Amino acid sequence: MFVGVAALGAAAVYGAIRLRKAAQDAEWQENLDQAREQVRETREQVQTKAREAKEAAKAKTEEVAGVGAGPEADGVAKK
Repeated sequence: MFVGVAALGAAAVYGAIRLRKAAQDAEWQENLDQAREQVRETREQVQTKAREAKEAAKAKTEEVAGVGAGPEADGVAKK
């Protein structure tokens, strides 16, 4: 009889440990999913800022290049 009670107790403890591990695994998976989502959002924000900076630099370059594009661009002013 003692052996049966001990086996039943061991099975209950084993089951409790397995349930706890499953709960921890689920929590870790949720945290991992959240971290992945944050990384994705951050990557998108960085890409957006890089695109905007590239467009601003291109516009500035075109603006600067356009300043000397008049008739005096070749260094000879017409009178």
